[in-house]
Amino acid sequence: MQVGLISTCYNDVHAIRDSVRSILDDLLGDTVQVGSSLHPWRWLILDVGSTDGTWEDLCAVTEGRSNVMAVQLRIARGRMVRGSARNVAAGLSESDVFVHAIDTDVIYNPGAIPLVMLEFEKNGGRPMAGDQYFIIHAGDFWSVGGYDGVQVEEDFKIYVKLKEKGIPVTAKVLGIVKEHRNEVQGWKLGGR
Repeated sequence: MQVGLISTCYNDVHAIRDSVRSILDDLLGDTVQVGSSLHPWRWLILDVGSTDGTWEDLCAVTEGRSNVMAVQLRIARGRMVRGSARNVAAGLSESDVFVHAIDTDVIYNPGAIPLVMLEFEKNGGRPMAGDQYFIIHAGDFWSVGGYDGVQVEEDFKIYVKLKEKGIPVTAKVLGIVKEHRNEVQGWKLGGR
């Protein structure tokens, strides 16, 4: 089972290097250990047109990491809303399981991704959401069309769509967040 970490970012220069390092420090090789199993992983980070140096810092911190794909998306006018950006990133991933909402303005505690994966396995592979994560099988994600193309409440809306389809999302706070650095609310500028 390949694990796909999915991140989107916009103007996160104040946190991007530390955030990415907090995840990469746990994932030194090409696999993540979950209990006694090893799973291949890949991280797709989509920058939706940052203008503050985020893209340059993202490239620097991921350089040489073959299982991290940083992609910059340029839009002729305006900016892509968060729900749509997450769908684009998921569409570029070739993974069996998505770990969404790995926020690039959050510093994660050591062991965050292995813990999320372990809890997902204990939960029978059913979708789970909590403190700065949402994990789901790719097939379940796409069965409801992914996220709605909105700027806010995209997480809540996909949970509702999944429940209506008979795929409930288990909520569980795992204590994986060390620090939030979201003083720049760039995502909120675009509205819905």
